[in-house]
Amino acid sequence: MLSTLMKRFRRIPYISLDKRQWMKAMIRQEVEREKKVVMFYIDIVKLTEVENRYGDTSAKRVLHIFESILPAVARQAFEIKGRIIAIQKLWGDDFAIYTSFSKMMSEEDCQMLSIHFQELAERQLNRQVSFVNREELRVHIGYAEIIGEDIVKEMYTSVKHAVHMAKYGITSEKYTNIRQFHKLLAEENVQMHFMPIIHLPNGEALGWEALARGPVNSLFATPAALFNYAQETDTVFRLEHICRKRALEHISYLKPHEKLFINLDPRAIDDPFLLRGKVQMLLAEYELTPQNIVFEITERHAITNYTAFRKIIEEYRKQGYMIAVDDAGAGYSSLESITEIYPDFIKLDMSLIRNIDVDPIKQALLETFVSFADKVNCKIIAEGIETERELETLMEVGVIYGQGYYLGKPDKGMAQLCGTAMNFLRITMEKRIEQEAKPMLPTPAMTEILAKTISVEKHVKVRRIHEIFEQNQRIESVVVLENSIPVGLVMRFSLYQILGGQYGIALYYERPVSQIMNTNPLKATKDDKLDEVAKRAMARDAYHCMMWSLSLMRMASTSVSLPCRSCWTKWLPSNSSWRALPIR
Repeated sequence: MLSTLMKRFRRIPYISLDKRQWMKAMIRQEVEREKKVVMFYIDIVKLTEVENRYGDTSAKRVLHIFESILPAVARQAFEIKGRIIAIQKLWGDDFAIYTSFSKMMSEEDCQMLSIHFQELAERQLNRQVSFVNREELRVHIGYAEIIGEDIVKEMYTSVKHAVHMAKYGITSEKYTNIRQFHKLLAEENVQMHFMPIIHLPNGEALGWEALARGPVNSLFATPAALFNYAQETDTVFRLEHICRKRALEHISYLKPHEKLFINLDPRAIDDPFLLRGKVQMLLAEYELTPQNIVFEITERHAITNYTAFRKIIEEYRKQGYMIAVDDAGAGYSSLESITEIYPDFIKLDMSLIRNIDVDPIKQALLETFVSFADKVNCKIIAEGIETERELETLMEVGVIYGQGYYLGKPDKGMAQLCGTAMNFLRITMEKRIEQEAKPMLPTPAMTEILAKTISVEKHVKVRRIHEIFEQNQRIESVVVLENSIPVGLVMRFSLYQILGGQYGIALYYERPVSQIMNTNPLKATKDDKLDEVAKRAMARDAYHCMMWSLSLMRMASTSVSLPCRSCWTKWLPSNSSWRALPIR
């Protein structure tokens, strides 16, 4: 009887990694017979510890015993429901058992068979490995179905899936969650919600950002949970590929001037689905172009190879797609990404927008971003707008586009601006139009308030400037010229601050004034209107100008120097000239 059983067990073919074509044919045959093919992944838990504790010879003996009992245990466990196709030795103590079942085989059946195999294998192994006397050896098991659409690829991916399942334990809750996640990927059970991105001056939609959601009321309902499991199971590319396909199914709802923003992880940027022209064909079908698609390069993960990354980005640009840098200000290397990618849009992370109405540091940083974007012909999109005051502050700073719950929440359809925000933007627009329609009162030109002041050439020494201030107590500034053209300004308080230092006189007294002058004073022509110059002065940095006098620069009477917002408070006449005085 025993010899008969042994002959049967020997009929189970053992295959190696180089027998994939034979295995592919066997699986294809079972699929064509309308069978369900399942790969069970098996390994010995902590075999390395056995080697470290008992030596290499003992570890090899354990592996040899396990390999010898595997066919018998596999047949005893799995042929209750189906038939074993082959056993494949993968590497070390890792094995794959390919089995064929009827189509009625359920997930619960697979799990119960896995538990049964695990119990049998551990009992047989520990019975024969008597030298391991401290604790019993344990076996990991996981499984994955092979659908049969791309068998070679599925043989590889099924092992990856089963390995992730096996390491948590067949009866654990985590094992169940991993199994459900792989089922979600297999069924592509991902839905897309769309969040409006609004053109703030008029309230119209620039486009929508596509956001992934798992099944409602499931463990994967939120994007965070969905992508956490993808990262844990090394299936980010697969999940993002599904999300992009789902998002592009909605492009028929776009108008020619609207855009669809799609997230693109740096690790999954070279997606053949996007690069081989299928998307262009889809766009052409709805009379759209690649410029209707904006790929958001997320900052969640660092870009490790910018040379290769930039080449792929250029491929997208050649096809006409637009590029945005997402999460700017919160990622690993926002500024480097911007300088390397040259994006069409910069999406500022919500951490920079939150409470910006009461945070002057964030306002200053945002002003810098807006100024930078203007210079490089890029558009700023503020993310995470949640209050009216945040929106108002962003518009005052000069942000043109925004998105956030205050403007509109993600929805299954391509929703428009919400009612509250729409009313606010409408009122703001009406006020702007009303203001622009008011008749402008005549404002004086700069020539009406100019007064002469002292000027020197740039090679004059600092000692001479000090003497001028000492001899003329009523002047607060001296203009510096180069070939009769104003190039700088020296303020009294600034000079005294420099010379009042420990080594100020020794360092600077005999040097040219060009080394200490302010090279960036505000300049205006004599024909400029006072109110326009005042606006420019109000926007100036207080560091560069403090209680500066309005002056007509001698030898160049077409220019004047003006104070900044900190000292442009009121103007008082003094002996037919004008001086800037701070309100105290």
